[in-house]
Amino acid sequence: MVAIAITMCQNMIWDCASLKPEFLKEAKVEKETIYQFRVFCSLDMMNALLAIGGSFTHPSVVFTHRITKFSRIVIARFFVFRNRKKNK
Repeated sequence: MVAIAITMCQNMIWDCASLKPEFLKEAKVEKETIYQFRVFCSLDMMNALLAIGGSFTHPSVVFTHRITKFSRIVIARFFVFRNRKKNK
């Protein structure tokens, strides 16, 4: 339950900050970055809901999924940035 509460707070804070331009300096934060943060916060919220639901049936699988989440994010961002550099 703590995971969903934390991710919901993150999502609400980022949504509020991205919708009010006075909170962000437009020169330093690109629109694409703002969009990506909103998407990642929403995906993290869905991930927490799936973890809560799955913990009732397969707790060991959900535990492994949550532990390896950070490494999967790092690997995915590495591939995304590598593909962007190739396309430029």
